[in-house]
Amino acid sequence: MVCSGKISLGTADLTALNPTLGQYALIGLVQLAILLPLALWTRSVDRRVSAEESGVTHGLRTRWIVATAGAVWGPLLALWNSRQLDPAHLTTVPLHAVPAAGRTIGWYTALTGGLGDAYFYVPLVLVRATPFLPAGLVLVWAVPLLLARRRRGSLAATEGVGRALAVGAVAGLATVAAGIALPCAARGALPPEVRRVADPSAALGTLPFSVVHASTYLAVTALLQAAAAAGTALVCRRLRPVLVPLAVTVTAVLGTLGFYVSRGTSLCVAVTGVAPDVCGATVFLPDADVAFHLHEVVAWGVVAAVPAGLLGAAVATLSGHRRRPSDGGADTAHGNARRAALLPTTLGLLAALPLAGAAAGVPQDYLIWQPAAPAVATQPPLNGQDALGSSGPRNDRCLLGSWRASSARQRVRIDGSRVWLTGEGGTWTFRPDGTLIIDYGKGVSETATLHGRTVVLHASGSVTTRYRTANGKIGYYGPALRHPGELSLRVGETYVVREKLTASFSPDRYRCGGNAVHLTPASPTTDSPYELTLTRLPSEPN
Repeated sequence: MVCSGKISLGTADLTALNPTLGQYALIGLVQLAILLPLALWTRSVDRRVSAEESGVTHGLRTRWIVATAGAVWGPLLALWNSRQLDPAHLTTVPLHAVPAAGRTIGWYTALTGGLGDAYFYVPLVLVRATPFLPAGLVLVWAVPLLLARRRRGSLAATEGVGRALAVGAVAGLATVAAGIALPCAARGALPPEVRRVADPSAALGTLPFSVVHASTYLAVTALLQAAAAAGTALVCRRLRPVLVPLAVTVTAVLGTLGFYVSRGTSLCVAVTGVAPDVCGATVFLPDADVAFHLHEVVAWGVVAAVPAGLLGAAVATLSGHRRRPSDGGADTAHGNARRAALLPTTLGLLAALPLAGAAAGVPQDYLIWQPAAPAVATQPPLNGQDALGSSGPRNDRCLLGSWRASSARQRVRIDGSRVWLTGEGGTWTFRPDGTLIIDYGKGVSETATLHGRTVVLHASGSVTTRYRTANGKIGYYGPALRHPGELSLRVGETYVVREKLTASFSPDRYRCGGNAVHLTPASPTTDSPYELTLTRLPSEPN
């Protein structure tokens, strides 16, 4: 597999078209890192769950083990393989995104640069945009425990499961504590202009504080999941490839809860300058993005937990660590029996939460992975002809004329929350020569409410660009500014974003109907959906 190049780290490096010996060695190490946990897990389950003791026939048990291994590792390997022909999407060149504000603070720039590289690393982004990782994390401990449910000596097995749950819970509660501490530490260590919320759609070179906060919390949570993995490997001698992911699952679930605790704390202490009028319990509640955040926590955590678990097992083996058997008599046996009775409910609830999160994230994951819609031509004709030239296609005549954006609706993300802005737009004029003029005049606004504060998106000025229609879509190119204005986003009395108006447009899907035109995103995969209705001005002919 390493030599075949079918699933090769060489495709992740643009310089590896002619790999060196060192690059081949790196390819081999990465492949071993991917396959070694699979081998250890399969061997451990096969040895520890015997057919005679579990009451499951050998053939059926083997099929369950093989099916689970394929269900967990197969999609991840296929995901990597599916990107091998697109090396630009798996480049190892770091982005090293730094914040727009605070770049003069040395430690803050170093922190955000490294975390930004991890946050935007495309293989990790693609993996967390699937339901496979949280579902697989549950399968690798749930299936072996189900196979061993009839095993003799179940009290010893119960004790191991209980220890793994306890280690994971301690690490998970530490993530919640970190979620409370991080906003308070940021408020004390960073000036207000650095902590102010920034535009989430800004270029990667101007990393907003909200992303810095989220990636810092993810890094802390990943380290605590790694600590849970290493701690479980140290205190549990048997079934480590089963008990380690069990502990990591507990930490990941509590870590997802800690994300919302951290976000609520940020709002209550006004770390970004945007706070609710009343700090109540509602600001700590999960929202529609809980599946997305669970995937993030699990993706970062698994990457850190696998080597940590292996390291913990190695330390335990080399140190000769042995746990002495319990000597608690009837009281210990009675306590173990009570724990054994509670374990099925505890494990069932623990399994249900990540699986429900994985299922809830499937619709959004599908939007990311479904084949992209055919792109509209966004470049000017190669022969220099305009849209009405004899050798070029003609634009749809139903668009020609001047229109007023009578109804505008778009969704934006502000400090981790999604809000729908509604209002009116400017005047759109589609000329026969393929020119589009959007005039906002002295200003138009779209508004919403976020945590009791009014959100206002205000645009002014004028933009001129070129357009072309094809297959019900509008593509834009060749921007030129006329009377450039300003785009600002205000939350309460604080300006969050204030920048010059630009003529950067993504393609639109349009639908003409009498004296109205409806515009929506050309691709349903966008994370910022919008709806715009243009109404023909009375002076224009039908």
